[in-house]
Amino acid sequence: MSVRNRITQVLRVASWEVTGLANPLFLILLSFTHFFFIPSAFVPNLIPLHDNSDPFPTAAQDLFTNIAGAAVAKLYVPLILIVSLSMTNTLTREFDSGLAKFYLSLPVSRLAVLLGKLLANFLLVYLVEVFACLTYAYLMEPSNFLNYVSNIDSVAVVFLHTFFELFFILGVTTWVCTLAPKSWVAVVLSTLSLYSFMIVNELQPRLKWYLPPYCFMPPFFGTYTLLFLAVSAVLFLLSTYLFVRRVEVS
Repeated sequence: MSVRNRITQVLRVASWEVTGLANPLFLILLSFTHFFFIPSAFVPNLIPLHDNSDPFPTAAQDLFTNIAGAAVAKLYVPLILIVSLSMTNTLTREFDSGLAKFYLSLPVSRLAVLLGKLLANFLLVYLVEVFACLTYAYLMEPSNFLNYVSNIDSVAVVFLHTFFELFFILGVTTWVCTLAPKSWVAVVLSTLSLYSFMIVNELQPRLKWYLPPYCFMPPFFGTYTLLFLAVSAVLFLLSTYLFVRRVEVS
């Protein structure tokens, strides 16, 4: 099978998945992810305010980098909830209900099915996550927001680090959802697995800069961030193998 046909299959499955995800309940939960942290933007002195007399390429860009980093950290918990629910509905529930057998009758490969599901979930949540970060930046510094979004380097920071955070969350959640025998087990295990980093951060504050979600913030990107991204990539590969096997034996 040619690469073009494989890409077509993945996009076809992704379009089916987006149709299924576009139900009112999921959209409400997705909106909740967006607005969960925005009220904290109104808390005074949360982030030092920018002196408008400073030149934008230096002080203002650094400020918006910090704001974007704060938004990435604040999105971690709501993203855990929404990704756990969406991936459980996408993977575990279909195995639990026997719907996974339907894929055996489709003219698409098992790999294309999984990749299409991941692509649909990732893009839908990722676009909302980026929009939420930009909204947070506007609420924190509305006077310089247009200067910020007109700077390619600053906007790239938002797109890149939100990508890293969601990639990690989706990798862990996908692995748990392909393993879990029941939907509720998948939700509980994926949520607890990802939230455990927040617990460690509270118990040992000195370690939080090396663990999610803080290691995905722009100022603290480094070796540990790459390590967690590598773990996510391995989990995606293991999930792919396990998904194909579960579909074949379902």
